[in-house]
Amino acid sequence: DLIVEVAHPSITEDYGEAFLDVADYMVGSPTALANQKVETKLREKASTCGHAVYVPAGAFWGAQDIKKMADRGSLKGLKVTMRKHPTSFKLNSPLKEKNDNIGDDAVVLYDGPVRDLCPLAPNNVNTMAAAAVAAHNLGFDVVRG
Repeated sequence: DLIVEVAHPSITEDYGEAFLDVADYMVGSPTALANQKVETKLREKASTCGHAVYVPAGAFWGAQDIKKMADRGSLKGLKVTMRKHPTSFKLNSPLKEKNDNIGDDAVVLYDGPVRDLCPLAPNNVNTMAAAAVAAHNLGFDVVRG
């Protein structure tokens, strides 16, 4: 059996381990894995319960190749850049306030580790989170958004 989450990162935080008790689990909101505690708990649970955790590549079309590079150890860095209209974001503070004050010119809202970005934009950066999972040798702390 397979449980697929496509609702919100909080579902994985609250129920991910319980889901693994009964089925494989596909994390449709991989920003939840930016929480180191959640990622560690799910990895540990999956290693002992006979079920697996899956993260779909979604819009991240190069995920399989990034994972291959990570597996070989040739991936030394990864930065994912997004360009969107300011009204397309659903953000938390302090990015929300920064975004609310944007004028007509393009700006950089964030430049840093994906781990720190995920809680600020949990609905908008799942592609970046999927990149951090694929780039497992770098992870959420080295992959930049």
